[in-house]
Amino acid sequence: MKKITLLVVLVCLGWGGFAQNFVEEFEMRYADNENFSVVNISSKMFELIAMMADEKKTDSETKIRYQISADGELEVQKMVSKLKGMKVLTSEVDARKYYDAAVKDLTKSGSVYEELMNVKEKKEWVRIYTREKKGTVSELVMVILDENEFVLIGFTGEIDLKQISGIAEMVNVKGAEQLKKIDENK
Repeated sequence: MKKITLLVVLVCLGWGGFAQNFVEEFEMRYADNENFSVVNISSKMFELIAMMADEKKTDSETKIRYQISADGELEVQKMVSKLKGMKVLTSEVDARKYYDAAVKDLTKSGSVYEELMNVKEKKEWVRIYTREKKGTVSELVMVILDENEFVLIGFTGEIDLKQISGIAEMVNVKGAEQLKKIDENK
C-alpha cells in the first residue's frame, strides 16, 4: 500500500512539473540569482486592462489600438480575456549566457516549442517560440538579447497569433515591438 501511495504522489508531482511553462521553469532554475528582475502580470490584470479599454474606447489618444469586431466587442477585450498571464525576466549581467541557455532549452531535441520567427537588428537578437496544445497556441515565448541585456517574455493562455500585435501595444517591454512583425508576416 505504501508503494502505491508513493507512486501516486510521484506521478502527481511529475504532472505538476509539466504544467509549468518555460519562463516559470527558467525562473525556478535561477531563483536564487539576484541578477534577475521579474515582472508577473496575472489574468486579473489583463481583465483590468480590458475594462480600461472599454472605458476609453472613444479616446483617440490611448496607446492601445481599439478595433470593434462585427459583434460590437472590442478586439482588445477578446484578446486579453483568453490570456492567463505574462511573465518577464530581465538581467543585465551575463546576458549572453542566459540568452544561449534559453535558446538551447527551447530548441533541444524533443522540445514542445516551435520557432515562429527570429530577428536580428543591429545588436539585438529576438527569437519567438510557440507551444501548441490541441491546435491552439497556449504559450508564446520571446527570448531577447540586446547588447548587455537579456529579456525573456512569456505569455500563457489561448493566444491568437492574428491579434498578437495588440499585445505588443499593451506592454512596454524591450523587444515586445517585435510581436508586431508576427502579424505582418501572417
